Amino acid sequence: MREGFYIFAERIYKPVTNLISTNFYNHPFIFLIAMKRLIQIILLLNLSVFFYGLYLQYIVRNPLYTKVMGSGVLLLVFVLMPLFLYYRYKDKSIEDYRFKSKDDGEKNN
Repeated sequence: MREGFYIFAERIYKPVTNLISTNFYNHPFIFLIAMKRLIQIILLLNLSVFFYGLYLQYIVRNPLYTKVMGSGVLLLVFVLMPLFLYYRYKDKSIEDYRFKSKDDGEKNN
């Protein structure tokens, strides 16, 4: 049993404490880590709003479910999707996703 604890302490506990003791917020990828966590939290919030709307519709039979579901859709479309698209396609070239044909070279000359 003690061997398992020492393996845990050497492999998991020490790197985490070293990371916390150093200046964690100067890490170059902290913005992306925070953005990923924010997207996950908003997705969880959005799913809970949807399930609450379904609960209101089928269990409670409250007509308020339309507003709850609508707010979930608005949260999804106007908050979550733009954050996800910004996070996912940041620092990528749009030219990599465009079809190139032979006519493109002639038009540019």
